[in-house]
Amino acid sequence: MVYNIAVFGSCVSRDIFYSQINPNYKEYFNVVLSSQRSSIISLMQQPVEFKMEDITITPESQVNNARTRYIKEDLNKHFLKGLNNNIELLIFDNYFENRFGVLEIDNNQIITNNDWDLPETEFYNNLKIKNPLNMKVNKKDYFKLWCENVDLFFDYLDTHCPDTKIVLNEARAAYNVLKKDKTVECNDFYKKESKVVNENIKRLDKYIVKNYDVNCLKFDNEILVDENHIWGIGFVHYENKIYFDRLQELIQISKNNNLSFFDKLKNIFY
Repeated sequence: MVYNIAVFGSCVSRDIFYSQINPNYKEYFNVVLSSQRSSIISLMQQPVEFKMEDITITPESQVNNARTRYIKEDLNKHFLKGLNNNIELLIFDNYFENRFGVLEIDNNQIITNNDWDLPETEFYNNLKIKNPLNMKVNKKDYFKLWCENVDLFFDYLDTHCPDTKIVLNEARAAYNVLKKDKTVECNDFYKKESKVVNENIKRLDKYIVKNYDVNCLKFDNEILVDENHIWGIGFVHYENKIYFDRLQELIQISKNNNLSFFDKLKNIFY
């Protein structure tokens, strides 16, 4: 059976469903809806008006067209509009909540602070107000706002897709690097930075696990960053076997009707 799936989050979730990493994933899953480089806080806001020419990143190329699409879908809340009960599995992670945070802009609107892409647009340059809110400089306020919008997100799921299984991908930044010669080396910079990143993400994950009935994909300190990853070296650019293992877990979750009572307790006290 092939299951319809929605993916919201970073490449740590999306790469599970990338043919160059998991060539056979389409035998099990059909990705009908996805969102990248966006925050749940932004997702639960009203759509923001824009002109297409103002958000277009030039020169046009496959990469820049994708970057433009990420901005467009964050502003028009494409992912939220696409959620329905035909989606059998929804997987999401909180990596970009820590990496980007959000941006308070004109007219009290809130969007994802996608500082990889937004600053290269006229839309961004024309904004009068650009107040960042994130886990680095105003963690308490950000966490409060994030919790409020996560609650709205799960209320929305209950209403529009009550039968959809929800999977929290508890991604963690890794620092042990699998080198091209297959040796393993600890990256001191990654190790220092990953401690802060993981503390922030774990706090967000714990809120969801405590308050909502979700399946979880777990990560530990043994995970390796792959120097030969298709996107290059990065905190959550893992060795390929991780994506294969996560795919197998998702197949089992899709086949099981519900979490066992034991699994629910395990998630609560994790």
